Amino acid sequence: MGLLSTPAFEAARPAVAGLRGRGERIGFRPRSMEGWVITRTPEALRWERGPVEADVVVSGTVADLMLVFSRRVPPQDDWVTVTGDRALLDHWLAHTAL
Repeated sequence: MGLLSTPAFEAARPAVAGLRGRGERIGFRPRSMEGWVITRTPEALRWERGPVEADVVVSGTVADLMLVFSRRVPPQDDWVTVTGDRALLDHWLAHTAL
């Protein structure tokens, strides 16, 4: 997530600019620890660790969340739970494909 939020990454992969937004928040909530929240701002992506309150939240084990995040497991897989704005998650996954 840190890589996606750096200006250098956006310069190397201009399609990442499509991830900017108007404050939409995407959360990844592991079962055993604090989660991560990505905020899509007009200027750049921001991310932080902590309690997950977001427009869409993906919950599961850390390993399963990373599999969804890297598009190796579809978010409709039984191993994770998606709540909230599913279209926002689908947009994120489509635009993070490298």
